[in-house]
Formats: sequence, structure tokens, C-alpha cells
Amino acid sequence: MNEKQKPKISFIKCLIIAVIIPVIALGFQLIVYHDRFTLTNIVSSIFASSALVFVVGLVMLTGATRIWSGISYSTRMIFKRKETKEKYPTYKDYTDDRASENRKGNAYIVLIALAYLLVDLVLAIIDIN
Repeated sequence: MNEKQKPKISFIKCLIIAVIIPVIALGFQLIVYHDRFTLTNIVSSIFASSALVFVVGLVMLTGATRIWSGISYSTRMIFKRKETKEKYPTYKDYTDDRASENRKGNAYIVLIALAYLLVDLVLAIIDIN
């Protein structure tokens, strides 16, 4: 990318992230606490899911996505082998190309996770009192 482009925040992307956090929280709730839906358990579940999404979003925001570049390259090789081999003959070519991409447009993930963490903090305060 030679020209600077403003990152576009799609309503659909925000909605997907906003729905993923409660789904993860529900899964965590059902796996760990089964059918015991108390405020303490719900707070713990929301915290675990939103903290997970926050960390992933922070990694994406800081551009430290090379953490997952090996997994990403392997997945591309499995599902799109011919196309990937033509575009990136070696793994080094893939990482060099990916390092040049601007990945700073993912702040909305961190913001949505922070919003859930704030909701979780309010619920925790209510639970304590």
C-alpha cells in the first residue's frame, strides 16, 4: 500500500465482536459453572471473555501480529496451497509482505472489550455490595 488509507470501521465488524464476547462468556459460564447463574459467576465469565478479546485486540493494535504469522501461513498453505505458493514462495516472503501491511485499524476491538470490562466492573461492584 503506497497511499495512506483511513481504516474503515464496519458496523458489521463491531456487531460481530460485540456478540462474540457474550457468546464466549456464556460458553465459559456453562463449561465452568454449569447451570449456576449467580452474579459472581456471570461477572467472572464476562471478565474472562472480555479480557481474552482485549488482549487479542491489543496485540492486533500494536502490530505484534507476527505472533500468529506461522499459524496463518500454515492455514493458508492448507486451504489455498497453489495460490499461496505462487504469491509467497517461502515463509520469509510471507512475513516480509505481512510486516509491511498497516494493521492499526483494529482499535474498535480494544474499545468494545474495554466497554465490556467496564460493564463487568460495575457488575462486580454491585455484587460486592
